Amino acid sequence: MRLCKIILLSILWLAELCAILPAETPSAHITPDLRELEGLQNYSKGLLFKSRKDYRMAIAHFEKALASKDEHYRIYFQLAECYYKLNDIKKAEYYASFSIGEKNDYLPSHMLLYNVRIKMKDYPAAGKVLDAILRVDPKNPKAHFLAGQLYLNRIGDFEKAAAHFDRLLTLSNEYIVDQFYIENAHFYLGYLNNRKGNSEKAINHLKNAVEINQQNKQARSLLIDILMANFILDEAKTQIESYCSIFPETPKMNSYLGRIYYLRNDIRAFPHLRKASNQMNYAGMLSKALLMELCGQSQSAEGFFKIISKKNKSDICPHVALAKIYEGRKDIPKALAEYITAGIMMHDAGLHNEALRTFSKVLSLKEGIPGVYAFIGKTYEEMNQIDLAILHYKKSHELKASAKLLSHIGYLYFSRNDFKNALRYFDSALVLEPNDPQSHFLKGVTFSHQGKYSKAESSFRKAIKIREDDLYFYYLAGVQEKQNKIHETIKALQRAIALNPENSRAYNFLGYLYADRNMKLDESVMLVKRALEIEPENGAYLDSLGWAYYRQKKFSDALEYLIRAESNLDREGSPDPVVYDHIGDVYQKLGIVQEAVRYWEKAYKINKAVEIKRKIARHVVK
Repeated sequence: MRLCKIILLSILWLAELCAILPAETPSAHITPDLRELEGLQNYSKGLLFKSRKDYRMAIAHFEKALASKDEHYRIYFQLAECYYKLNDIKKAEYYASFSIGEKNDYLPSHMLLYNVRIKMKDYPAAGKVLDAILRVDPKNPKAHFLAGQLYLNRIGDFEKAAAHFDRLLTLSNEYIVDQFYIENAHFYLGYLNNRKGNSEKAINHLKNAVEINQQNKQARSLLIDILMANFILDEAKTQIESYCSIFPETPKMNSYLGRIYYLRNDIRAFPHLRKASNQMNYAGMLSKALLMELCGQSQSAEGFFKIISKKNKSDICPHVALAKIYEGRKDIPKALAEYITAGIMMHDAGLHNEALRTFSKVLSLKEGIPGVYAFIGKTYEEMNQIDLAILHYKKSHELKASAKLLSHIGYLYFSRNDFKNALRYFDSALVLEPNDPQSHFLKGVTFSHQGKYSKAESSFRKAIKIREDDLYFYYLAGVQEKQNKIHETIKALQRAIALNPENSRAYNFLGYLYADRNMKLDESVMLVKRALEIEPENGAYLDSLGWAYYRQKKFSDALEYLIRAESNLDREGSPDPVVYDHIGDVYQKLGIVQEAVRYWEKAYKINKAVEIKRKIARHVVK
């Protein structure tokens, strides 16, 4: 600030000094040096009058300054700014454009022209100005931020808006960027991702915005809205309490807290619902209705809930409240219907404990509903409580026989490596439904894990006979390859690709099969490249392509892809000894034996294969 004052005083002093010099000199006697001095005098006077907001006098002196030869772009810029301040937009546009014509990389003129176009409400033209700025300075965070705002708020091109905000955040990882831009880029990306239905990304961006600025009320409010809409109740509660510790509590926040406590049968719902119940909006109406139900005013509350449930079909609270009302009236069929609806909605929203409590309520009103036991099993499965899941699935099956349920119980046993029980339940499912391809398929997968490849092949073929599916053919190829049935393996993979041209695993399997057996190498490369088009960063596919190039004796190309495969797999926490072994083989062919041995040793640490040990022994310097 002090430096700015010194500079301004210097300019003013120079301008005053210029003012006491002769104003006019006969042009016949003006030398080039004197003309330049006169131009500097007029430019300085222009700055002086501009600082005093006497824009007309400033313009007169800037126009005289144009008689000099140097840096006209600066004078045009000053003229443009003066006309802009006088609201003469056309002349401001004219001189800003002239300045840019004189010096395209002078960013103040571009920015002024952008402001002119915004004032003219010519938003596409304003966008073109920002594009021009970014061609001159691609790393300009302000230009990216303004472009994001422009495309979001004025032009309505949300993809372009998001691209500019994303680019700004990328720049902030490499360069120092003002926190204001970073905070608001996160906020806008939170809004845009929520608009697209990508709640997870929206939540992450909004959390980042709040972390940068705890006082960002908009970001906090939107974050809470999204958390509540997705029934992420624990986190929503934490965020609401944090919000209320900074800002005055609002009816909306009280409504949210009231609903959270209501869903959990917590008496703390009362004061929050009371504070929110006077608002003439959805939140106020819902809070009032919930308060009525809690106070026993069921008749009045019922009418409210019927209206509310039509307005917002995704809200769980009205169904819970109606269930309680109907239960109070001993109208058990209606109460069951509402409790079951609420339980399913809670399950789908990931409110597992609330769902279990609601389904238990259903069973207390009426025992023996197979679908409810199935939902309880599903809820426990998602909570990774597999024993309880199996128990409730079995109860559901006892009440109503289901081949699909038996097959799923078999799958759960398989996931725990209990292959004996898995096969028993798959067989039971097939007794009920002999033409269920999924049970045959899962039985084949189980046999494959046991190393019983012939039996697995038989089961996969039975599944395929009932329904051709690319997944079935892919797994069939796997067990055929284990039995060294190469021709049949190739046919199965080709059929998988024919059924699903996007099956990247089938492309990779077939491509690697050719490479590993040193056959059809051009086709091998083509197949793996197709797999990589579908999944460009898949480490296993990169390894396959590297190995195909190795077989073609293109060792430099092979090393490039194998190193990429290593990097990607290591980053995923899935180091692969096969990749290390392949890299070692390539280095050996390139004559870099020390690196070859290092990679073989890395492979051997994970996989104590005899062949790898022999390679190390042959090449280690004694």
